[in-house]
Amino acid sequence: MLLLLEHVNLGVNDEILARKFFVDGLGCKLNTIGTNYRQVHVNLGLCQFHLPFKTRNPHDVKMASQIINGWIELSTEEELENIRLRLVDIFQNSVEASVENHELVVRGPFGNVFKIHTIHKVEAEAIRQLGGHSGGSDRMLGIKGVRIFCPTGTCQIISKFYETTFRASTEIQGGTCSVLFEGPCKQSLTFEEVDGVVSDNYDMDYIHQYHVACYVDSREAFLSSFAMTQKNGCLFVNPRFQGGPVEFASSETENEARACWQFRIKDIKNPMQEQQVVYQLEHEVRSTDHVSFPIHSFESKEI
Repeated sequence: MLLLLEHVNLGVNDEILARKFFVDGLGCKLNTIGTNYRQVHVNLGLCQFHLPFKTRNPHDVKMASQIINGWIELSTEEELENIRLRLVDIFQNSVEASVENHELVVRGPFGNVFKIHTIHKVEAEAIRQLGGHSGGSDRMLGIKGVRIFCPTGTCQIISKFYETTFRASTEIQGGTCSVLFEGPCKQSLTFEEVDGVVSDNYDMDYIHQYHVACYVDSREAFLSSFAMTQKNGCLFVNPRFQGGPVEFASSETENEARACWQFRIKDIKNPMQEQQVVYQLEHEVRSTDHVSFPIHSFESKEI
């Protein structure tokens, strides 16, 4: 079972602008431990945004900005109009922000779209009690969901992929497939069929090489998902994360997966036709044993 959609990793081309938008504007909290010479980390409840602006080589030039082909839904305990006014004050006309039907829609300075909803204070307090990342959170308290545009005719296959790989629950409605995260935050990763979207977007352009990080609900589920991913030829090694801490790299064997409690997937394949790649989205898949797991007092089944 999928438990938590924990972070989205988006490359940005300006560290100062990233801090200004995500922290000063949206109301996320800077994570000073994860932030360094090459990236900014910000907290929002149990979730984070990872915003790299350089590679691990400090002499490299800045990275380009990456843009989600869709949008990200966020939860806040703040009044939406307060966020809108703050964004207007900070960015003037360089950021689009409008409130309609109890939803704040923001197009940020790097091109990504965010749809923000206010949650009740009781729910906000419950999220805080569950745990979080070093440094805590401010007013923004979670990634409620991510919606990604996918090629037409692929939702049924995408649904089967997640059901087979993660034993995940999915919902299909028309041309959309929602993959459900059944932990305390009740999140979703939704794929929406749109004309003109290609299946190999990740391989074609760096701006689509963002990733999502997700936790499964137990050690048993993690090892089962790893075995299925390995069997189907879907394990992915991202060279950008090689050479750093092992717990944030990639795994090609079960022993490596057990050493770091994470592995990566890029290709979403048809479980019945393993050579058919219907879409590409990098996943960082983690066990609840991973060093960065943010929920307190959660017991992982040991095997």
